[in-house]
Amino acid sequence: MTACSRPDCAGGTLDQDGICDTCDRAPVDVRSTAPRCTRPDCAGGTLDQDGICETCDRAPARATGLEPATTVPVWYRVAWESQPRAAAPPLHFPPGPARHPTTGSELGLGIIDIAPVRPRSPEEALLEDPVVEEQNRHCRNSACRAEVGRGTRGAPGAPEGQCANCGTGYSFRPPLRPDETIGQYRIRGCVGRGGQGWVYLANDLNLDDDPVAVKGLRDTSNKEVLAAERRTLIAVKHPDIVDIRNFVQHRDPVTGQLDGYIVMEFLDGMSLADKAGRAGGVLPVGEAVAYILATLPALGYLHESGLAYGDFKPHNIIQVGDRVKLVDLGAVSEIGRPAGTWSWATKGFTAPEVERKASPSAASDLYSVGRTLAALTTRIELTDRLGGSLPLPGPDAVAVFGRYESFYRLLLRATAQDPDARFDSAAQLADQLSGVLREIVALDDDRPRPTPSTLFTLESGVDTDLRARIDPVAAALALPVPRPDDLDPAAGFLGTVTATEPQEVARLLGEAPRRTTEVAFRLVRALIALQQFEAAHAVLAADDGADRHDWRRTWHRGLVELAGGRPDQAWPEFAAIRDALPGEPAPKLALAACAEAQGAGELARHYYRTVWRTDDTFVGAAFGVARSYAADSAQEVGDQPVKVLEAIPDRLHHHVEAWVEALRLRLDRPDLDLDGLREAARRLRALRVDEEQRLQLLLRLWQAAGDWLARGAPGAGPSAGAEKLLDVVLTRDAVGRELERTHLALRRFAPSRRDRVARVRAAHAARPRTRW
Repeated sequence: MTACSRPDCAGGTLDQDGICDTCDRAPVDVRSTAPRCTRPDCAGGTLDQDGICETCDRAPARATGLEPATTVPVWYRVAWESQPRAAAPPLHFPPGPARHPTTGSELGLGIIDIAPVRPRSPEEALLEDPVVEEQNRHCRNSACRAEVGRGTRGAPGAPEGQCANCGTGYSFRPPLRPDETIGQYRIRGCVGRGGQGWVYLANDLNLDDDPVAVKGLRDTSNKEVLAAERRTLIAVKHPDIVDIRNFVQHRDPVTGQLDGYIVMEFLDGMSLADKAGRAGGVLPVGEAVAYILATLPALGYLHESGLAYGDFKPHNIIQVGDRVKLVDLGAVSEIGRPAGTWSWATKGFTAPEVERKASPSAASDLYSVGRTLAALTTRIELTDRLGGSLPLPGPDAVAVFGRYESFYRLLLRATAQDPDARFDSAAQLADQLSGVLREIVALDDDRPRPTPSTLFTLESGVDTDLRARIDPVAAALALPVPRPDDLDPAAGFLGTVTATEPQEVARLLGEAPRRTTEVAFRLVRALIALQQFEAAHAVLAADDGADRHDWRRTWHRGLVELAGGRPDQAWPEFAAIRDALPGEPAPKLALAACAEAQGAGELARHYYRTVWRTDDTFVGAAFGVARSYAADSAQEVGDQPVKVLEAIPDRLHHHVEAWVEALRLRLDRPDLDLDGLREAARRLRALRVDEEQRLQLLLRLWQAAGDWLARGAPGAGPSAGAEKLLDVVLTRDAVGRELERTHLALRRFAPSRRDRVARVRAAHAARPRTRW
């Protein structure tokens, strides 16, 4: 039996006709010179005569196509990330107090600067020769749809005429001409074209020639639908949505049909599609995220009003000065309206269920938001040659996806095939997207952008020991926990539980008048502290009537598994929350602890560093970064852990412990030189520690100075004997006397007589030899 040689086949065998019984194709001829697909996300199929890959059904990647990452990031290449995981039910987020997008009116949230768009006169927006491009010209007869108005032999096609196939007349020029009047509006010319026709600049003759925009409506044949749309659009009032002024009708001179037009405020700005085009096709990721964040309050307003926007894409978002606005409300529809009015939605941005004629929803709009972000930040193709939506490629194929992990994970959730797996609302998306923006900007300029989480508490503890292995129980209890639900029926009772000893807390919670969700979570944490892991699991399993897919339950399962010494089982629990809440630092901190417990130092360092770089209030993450270097050689580590620990500001807890550990790391370096000794002495003087700790550090400083002298004082130069450290001349005898004095000073802090004797003996051993 001969095996199939196709790279995208599982290795089936060939039948008597030479066809694979697995992939049902002939094997690849390794001697063939047929060109192959170069897309990183394709298995390398051959190209047909039209240049289309027979495997992925797309043209090969262009030079301006996929942006290959220079290296596959550690978070993507580890086994538990690169292997496909079984589909799990989406996590649920119980409703709490109403939350709105956390954006405000400032574009960029004050953490990223975006230049305002220069104002222009309305005349500057006019198109010189508006006409539909030839490749987009088709017969308007839905039963025909033949190509019309196309050029031949280099000659341009006629923009007006009759279809040769069915005789239907056509015109690809704007039906409204300059100086033509419709109602109270005089047309000045075209300023653009959308999915529903031309957009015109006009003057309102009743309001001192005030400039307005005029655009065709979707469907004017159904009077009831038209009237409902008018009422809906007039009711839409939001500062970030284009203002609807009026509706007018005008008879088309070619078709004789009475067409409807919507009259809007004229916006003097630039669409995000144009901004990306002027920037070479893509926007910086932080800038694109800032623009989308600014649109989400408007989108949330529509959803709360029972409306779906329907056509969210870069062309329909315009920056006006230092604000953005949603335009083109032609696809706005009532949520739940029967399908059939979504033919104007744009391929590649439309949710899969809408393409299958499902009713519009907030989830379908949020899918389009994710696709818009992908379109603004990458050059990937969103559709295949037949107009079908293509999935997002991986971080191994697109550089920005590899660099900005949380951004990529946010796109994956926003564009999930299952609507229930997407974000619950525009507010939830905005909350996570603002966290992702802070992470992006912090990565780019290495400046933290801390902000309180709306979902998690602060970390409960910090492991400051860089030399001991991670304690699973302490690590689990130090992690942030979901903020308590103030509406929980037992909230009042829980407020009376003020005990701190786990045994007493567990006893009091066991006597709770009602086992609510919050009581269960508090009890689980007490049982973790008591190392009663089976009992903790039982509490989570026996919480009757609770939502099994509540994300807080998933978090607590992860805590139990981590504390119980099963970080491999805790990982998928925390990873599910990280994927659902990509803007939150807490899940990344939990994953770092899991990776550290499994000995995956590089991966642990990645997540610790991501948290610390973004939010420097997570001091535990800084210690985690330093601890992750413990197994590395000094040559590889350099001064990275020292820099991290010394970057902890004095306004935060544990900064003294951090600076002390950093000083010890400085003094423990085998390549310590004179400059290093002086820097260590300077930092020792600046430390505010108790007398015993100061003496311990001073002792280590003189020991390091003695080691430096024993190595021949490398780098000290010919005048080494004249060098000073803390006003002490650096000679063997002088350093020995300082060691003697320091040992004797530490004697009074010795806890026992034996320890005091040991100090005296160490002082005698350090004292330089004398003749008397």
